[in-house]
Amino acid sequence: MGLLEDFAMDENKVFTLNNPNESEAFGITLEPAGGSESPTLEQLYTLGVVSAS
Repeated sequence: MGLLEDFAMDENKVFTLNNPNESEAFGITLEPAGGSESPTLEQLYTLGVVSAS
């Protein structure tokens, strides 16, 4: 979905992301500075399910 550009400056650490391809799940990984073309999954922190509202 992309990078959380303002993570260090956002005090509450809650971010709203668009879901343009109707994803049903997500993963949070730590990637090299500047991001990766595809996730490396070397440091996978969490997996979750996206609920429809």
